[in-house]
Amino acid sequence: MITLYPKPTFSNKSIINTPAFARRNNIKANEQMTPQQAKLEAARISSGGLTPRLWRILDLLAAGGVLSSHWLPPLANRTMREWCQVRLFERLSLDAAEIQAYFSEMGFDEQNPVLYTLGPVGIELATTRHDVAPPGGYQAYTPMRVMHDIAANEVVLRLADEISKKGWSVDWLGKYEGVLTDKSGKVTLLEPDALIRFHKDGYERAFLLEYHNEDKQSRAALKVEKYEKAFSEGNWREQWEVETFPPILVVFLKAIVGAGYQNATHSKKLNCAYYGKTLKAMLEGKLDDWKNVATDKKESILPG
Repeated sequence: MITLYPKPTFSNKSIINTPAFARRNNIKANEQMTPQQAKLEAARISSGGLTPRLWRILDLLAAGGVLSSHWLPPLANRTMREWCQVRLFERLSLDAAEIQAYFSEMGFDEQNPVLYTLGPVGIELATTRHDVAPPGGYQAYTPMRVMHDIAANEVVLRLADEISKKGWSVDWLGKYEGVLTDKSGKVTLLEPDALIRFHKDGYERAFLLEYHNEDKQSRAALKVEKYEKAFSEGNWREQWEVETFPPILVVFLKAIVGAGYQNATHSKKLNCAYYGKTLKAMLEGKLDDWKNVATDKKESILPG
């Protein structure tokens, strides 16, 4: 879990070059790092101490898996390269033109995006710090699969920013931290894309996020079925630390997915609340009014 808001503050002194001790390895940049080597490097780097700014970058990538550099606290380009060289972070080696085409098609107003994920050393540090392995494998994913998580994370961070403006503290649990099991702890019931918890003056609320980038209805019915089952069989109060089952915010690239959720929920007795919105509307800043997909009515759901 990472606390997104209130944001930490960083002094200029925290933008520093990689300490000399962290560079003392014999592993070339293009060589595969073994798990044992990653553990040793993580121990060596952590023993010297990371700056608050670098911990923040690590925590953000541990929650989101992959992020565009514009969401990361700024670092000098040389410093970021050095931390990539010691395998703390990795810059995704995807075709820049293809990624730019996806950004433009999906409505992201960002030119020449640079995407980062955790390197093997960063994964070791994040696993120790958060007691759960972070999302990984992005270097092997297709651009479309990477963009699914980029879009989901964009929704999380924009919602968190909007909620924080009303004075709420906001926590982000990534998809592995938000996994829900049954009450025995043995069967996985849900893997939401994210869980956002927020609190203010003794009040606590939460949202679950599902992002869809496909162009068909079929997965919507399966998702509703899973959530309804999870309400009855899941250990959600203890695992998510909530008193009531969070509303599910469904964001979709194609409107046909929203129609699928409407068909799956209309005129049915439901345990969960489902709210839908297009990614386009999110990126246009329309964050508060959501359509209740079961009633087809707009509701204001963000906290005041």
